[in-house]
Amino acid sequence: MKNRSRSSWLSLIAVLALTALGVTFAALAGEDEPKPGPHAKDPACAALAKRLPSKLAGLSRQRALSPGVTVWGDNEVIARCGVTPPEKTTDACASINNTDWVIREISEHGRGGRLLVTYGRRPAVELTIPEHTKSVDVVLVTLSDAVKPIATESKCLDQQGR
Repeated sequence: MKNRSRSSWLSLIAVLALTALGVTFAALAGEDEPKPGPHAKDPACAALAKRLPSKLAGLSRQRALSPGVTVWGDNEVIARCGVTPPEKTTDACASINNTDWVIREISEHGRGGRLLVTYGRRPAVELTIPEHTKSVDVVLVTLSDAVKPIATESKCLDQQGR
């Protein structure tokens, strides 16, 4: 009976250790996974997802893991629909094919890049583009065209680009 008891304890310890290891790996794997925005289930986000290309600047679209989140490449370009729209801001703004984007420089995990959020659209769309991404202009034009059907409530730039 002593051997059986010891064997049971060893089995229990092994199961607990494997469970803990699995939870740790799952947590680490999901660490960089983009989170959906608070309004990701808005019907406009579902419609946008259908308009987004399978290839973007040579990057393949990955399987969506969360509603409102689209990823190309290995988290190279990330689009999140349903984020909170930005308020009036003094941050840089650019209008690309009649889609206004608020632009912020970011530095995450030792990598730099840009975070762009549509201005004057509900739901808002956020793009994360690392600085090493090639063909940023292609990314912005393509995604601006896809976002365009979401109704515009206001512009961050006037007719003269101010």
